[in-house]
Amino acid sequence: MEDNERVQKFGAKQTERMQWFSERYDDIANGVLAPGGRIYLGDKTNRQCRYCGKTRPAVKFQKVAHAFPEQLGNKTLLDHLECDTCNEHFSTMLEDDFAKWTMPLRSPVQGSEHYSPLSSILRPLITTQTNELVVMALLVTVTVEGVLHLEFPHLRARPPSLLEQIASAKKLVRRLKNVEDTFRTRINNALDNMARLRTSDKLKDLRKHGVISKQMIDAWQSLRNASTHATIDPKVFNNERLWHDGYTVAMMLHLILFTAIGYSGRYMDFSVTGWPEKEFLTPTLDSVNAETSTNVEAASPT
Repeated sequence: MEDNERVQKFGAKQTERMQWFSERYDDIANGVLAPGGRIYLGDKTNRQCRYCGKTRPAVKFQKVAHAFPEQLGNKTLLDHLECDTCNEHFSTMLEDDFAKWTMPLRSPVQGSEHYSPLSSILRPLITTQTNELVVMALLVTVTVEGVLHLEFPHLRARPPSLLEQIASAKKLVRRLKNVEDTFRTRINNALDNMARLRTSDKLKDLRKHGVISKQMIDAWQSLRNASTHATIDPKVFNNERLWHDGYTVAMMLHLILFTAIGYSGRYMDFSVTGWPEKEFLTPTLDSVNAETSTNVEAASPT
């Protein structure tokens, strides 16, 4: 019941936050914000910060305050009732991290109306409407694979000696006589798979670099195998375990994405009981190892 209690507490906290906003904000208008011109919220002549409640001379109102982050494209809707102190707080403690995290989803490919390949991989998971745990498990594990193959194509490269042996084996296969083409094709495919970088290999390499933990890899393998091969029986499967593994793999996906986009900053670790807030430092994959990393392994049970 521990996971269910955490979900209930999290939901209650979210409800509390939404209530806080509903008590302090009114929906004054809705529409499309277009470039050109500015819309100001609040009275410029009698300013009291809507966040901290302070007025002049305790606080100043000299900076341009955006009603929602400028990094998200807002150059139109501004706020007279946000003091410089709160503006600086939001900028350094929230908006920059949020903008960096959402950049892959917001940024089309240069010169194109299409979104980036990373955004395309993440979109099915983010926009899904399903409430089925098994479907979500499959989506999140497949998304991990897609991100790894897109963002880390050369991670954990096969040793040259192995590639040479595979090439020699393929030559021998070509010389075989009295062998059907289908048999020859299947052998070649097997050899190609040996040369190809597997998702599990890349995950192990990211663990070596301290990005993710063994616990996360184990959860991914468990969910991937069960959901892909339809071996999850809803009647007997442990739903609490499915929830826990799902949170763990989702957290692993976030850490992989942090590394891919170069994010360093705060995050909430859903793979650890209590969901503690932690600090992530983007590693340099060609120089960091498990002994020097400060991110995951030491804090996550194996």
